[in-house]
Amino acid sequence: MMLNLTELFGGRVRVVFWGVGILCVDFFWFLLFVFLFFMTDNELTYRIIHCAMEVYNHLGPGLLEEVYERALMYELVNAGLKAESQVALPLVYKGVDLEKSYRVDILVEEKIILELKSVAQLEPVHYKQLLSYLKLSGLRFGYLINFNEKDFKNGYHRIVNGY
Repeated sequence: MMLNLTELFGGRVRVVFWGVGILCVDFFWFLLFVFLFFMTDNELTYRIIHCAMEVYNHLGPGLLEEVYERALMYELVNAGLKAESQVALPLVYKGVDLEKSYRVDILVEEKIILELKSVAQLEPVHYKQLLSYLKLSGLRFGYLINFNEKDFKNGYHRIVNGY
């Protein structure tokens, strides 16, 4: 059986399956393919937090949330991640589609929600908002990121749906 990835990587990769063995003509591109398409949640999280830290280190605290959102989108896209801003997600209530009832700030790789804030202090309602977004979307986890913290390590929190 032959799996041809030449269209995906512009003719640079060809993978041939022989029983359990794999022959790859260009190993670098194969590893890149595996990394991009089979990235673990921890690797994805590391890249997201790295991008957020880059934004915080460059801009510092005290700006509007929208500024941080645009800068973080820039960093995420430059890191090779699929990221969408202000994603409208539908809400179905008792079988009725309420159409675009809520928007998440950033959706990364269609699996992690980033809820951005620029407030003096995070309140319990901010955590509940993200948890509600996770439950309604069916996604597993997200990050609440407050760019208005004195120290960035205190400014991001992982929220897990169902735990």
